[in-house]
Amino acid sequence: MKLIDIAKEYVDLNVFNPFTQSTILNRAELFSARTGVEDINDITLETLATFKRKTLHSLNPIKPVTYNGYLRYLRIVGDYAVAQHLIQKNLFREIRLAPVTEPRPKTMSQNEILDICNCILSGRDSGYRPGWFWLTVICVFYYTGMRRRQLVTLRLSDLIWSDDTITSIQLRAEGSKTLREWQIPVHPQLANYLKAFLQRSEMELNRSLRPDDYLFEVSRFYKRYKEPVNGRMNPTAITGFFKRLSRNTGVPVGAHRFRHTFATTLCNPPGDGFPDVFAVQAILGHTNLQTTRRYVQTKMRSMDNALRTMGALFSSEKTTHLTTLL
Repeated sequence: MKLIDIAKEYVDLNVFNPFTQSTILNRAELFSARTGVEDINDITLETLATFKRKTLHSLNPIKPVTYNGYLRYLRIVGDYAVAQHLIQKNLFREIRLAPVTEPRPKTMSQNEILDICNCILSGRDSGYRPGWFWLTVICVFYYTGMRRRQLVTLRLSDLIWSDDTITSIQLRAEGSKTLREWQIPVHPQLANYLKAFLQRSEMELNRSLRPDDYLFEVSRFYKRYKEPVNGRMNPTAITGFFKRLSRNTGVPVGAHRFRHTFATTLCNPPGDGFPDVFAVQAILGHTNLQTTRRYVQTKMRSMDNALRTMGALFSSEKTTHLTTLL
């Protein structure tokens, strides 16, 4: 039986998130494309070595953490094949995950964010159209730290108003990794940007937005993008836009970098104040506080302030004597 057919059967029966369904099927197709092996019974350790080599050591290698993500999804499909007695052993579990270093959180400086915004505003590159749309996307990521698929699943009805102001956003379960819903507050500046975005959207569409309309669907406003089948923008459109922006500006930018930047900013408040890490955890939607911690890069100033709380080891008189000896 073909690996892709097993993957399709598995997701049809067991996976309810359309993003996860698409990812699993993509990984199965990728494995067969890179190894030339389609039938699961033809997979050998040599096949797996070929996949590893073509993924990690090709002319366009990917990061080890991405390779590990591929392998984890393939392991799931292999486990299902074993449970259905299609194979006796899941060879995807016979090989190790690639070692991954623990990098610093991927953050962006205020100047870098302003640089990419100015690049969009310049209007020199048609790949940034429509500029007003993408600037709003950047503002949403900057002020909320939400994920790509949370942004593309936002509908008009998810904006919560008080009088004439947008006060909070309801994040949908369909865009959540953990299938949870929660509300996040809206920064006053973001509220103004969103109101302007709604007005511009209705002007471009020549109609009022309906409560069930997706807010961010770029093909409505620029036909360069393919119109999605279900009316919802594919998160890969955001990835492609940020790749073009990174390539042309030299600034590494992505939705997840905004998420790291958001967490780091809130957990390093100005002055000597202490952050409310539980509030940051709630906004990001992490079920585990340790996950939030991994998103945060502690500022040098905070570490320096902590270091200065150390008491003096010697009196000033003994310090002078010690310095003389050294």
